[in-house]
Amino acid sequence: MITDFLKNRSLKQHFCIAIVIGLVLRICSAYFAFGPQALDDYLNQILPALRLIRGLPHELPTYRSPLMIWMIKAWIEFGSLLSIDAIVNQIRWVYFGLALFSLLGIYGAYKYFQDDKNALTGKLAVYLMAAQGLMPFVSTRSFLESFSACFLTFGIGLLVYSLRKNQSALQALAFYAVGFSTLIRFQVGLVYCFIIAYLFYKKNWKPLVIGLGIGILLIAQQLIIETIDHRAPMSILLNYFRANENVGNYGRTPWYSTWLTWLAFFYFPFSVLLFRQAKEWKNHILLLGSTITFVLVHSLISHKEERFLYPIMGLTMILMAILWSADWGSTFDRKFFKPVFALLNTVLLAIGCFVNTQVGEIGIPARVQALSDKVLYLDRDSMMGQGDMYELFLKPTSKLEKVSEPLSADAIAKYNPILQTMEGFVVATSNADFRGELQALAGNTLDNFKCSQEEEMISLTDSWLYKMNPKKNYRRRPSWFITCWRPEIQARF
Repeated sequence: MITDFLKNRSLKQHFCIAIVIGLVLRICSAYFAFGPQALDDYLNQILPALRLIRGLPHELPTYRSPLMIWMIKAWIEFGSLLSIDAIVNQIRWVYFGLALFSLLGIYGAYKYFQDDKNALTGKLAVYLMAAQGLMPFVSTRSFLESFSACFLTFGIGLLVYSLRKNQSALQALAFYAVGFSTLIRFQVGLVYCFIIAYLFYKKNWKPLVIGLGIGILLIAQQLIIETIDHRAPMSILLNYFRANENVGNYGRTPWYSTWLTWLAFFYFPFSVLLFRQAKEWKNHILLLGSTITFVLVHSLISHKEERFLYPIMGLTMILMAILWSADWGSTFDRKFFKPVFALLNTVLLAIGCFVNTQVGEIGIPARVQALSDKVLYLDRDSMMGQGDMYELFLKPTSKLEKVSEPLSADAIAKYNPILQTMEGFVVATSNADFRGELQALAGNTLDNFKCSQEEEMISLTDSWLYKMNPKKNYRRRPSWFITCWRPEIQARF
């Protein structure tokens, strides 16, 4: 049935279907999974953009380019014209914008195979780009790595197409797409350098000159970015190299972990027998070399995170399509890989599109700020107060106070001067030893504030990760909280 579905439609038709599927899945991930995968997701992109909107300095480190936050700022301001003003909805709006950009990657896969006689490879490529289990979630994170991925995949796909057609204008556009990805995430420059070296080796002089010319243009663009942001010429890149000299201080991981992470994008080890078709890659040296160069260099860096490889996830999906199409219909494919892929991919899509992340830290203020902008948060050793992201959700009239003494009605009464200006307050903890204090307050009326029963804030994946490794996944701890509202305010809900 799957084979017939793929056979009975053209690559262009499958591309259109893949765009729709990819967009729907990404919208789900943007709406339901708006929590940060990691701190950088919020702290170095969304939060600085919101600071700029409020007329404050972006406070980026000296090694961070402001390019992406300028784009996020413009997108949030456009959303404000559509009355998207609540912080949670602004974050979802940012992720939706990233989802739209990520569709460029699907188009890049389509262009890569547009003239390929083996249409099955291109069809698998566009569907893997749209709906491989990790792609919707990765595509909607505000990481520099995620945002750069769509431009890189589009650029490589368009470059391969334009080299076949010998179209100089498209080659220039392709080089600029790869270069723009480099301006977003400097490591992508490894791919740009490999392409230049590859064209030099092949003595393909015309696109080589175009690539070098676009490279000079991109350097000039970086200088303009630094001038606008009041930075010294090339200081961001130089500071970036300096900052990464001691990157091992953030943790060290064996060299082979990068390769294992990359293989996991192929669903290895379940796909192990697909690699017997690796000989098919010999006709895709530019694609393979770009990907391998990126993985190799990152394997030599002491500190490693899976998101560092996000820029080449799209390229990896194209490589996977090449393997899979060559093995399509084999006994291994029919009886093992297709069923395992269907099961694993469905589970990952369900998690990536519908399960929030780091809810213990951002879930409470994300929910409460949508109800009122006059809330006092009493933090009793909660992830919310320990973290760096609650600032994002606290509107100017709300406040957070860290409480060190045991919670009680008398302890809360000390905050009456502040509570006089508030519509409600929240008491939260992530320390199980303090839950009894919350439970003693739950359901009571405190100085005209009616308190709810205790609630727990944690997502399914956070719970799994925390239980597997509490020390490493400390930020994914649960939070327990009660909300207390004035009766007239509660009546609005």
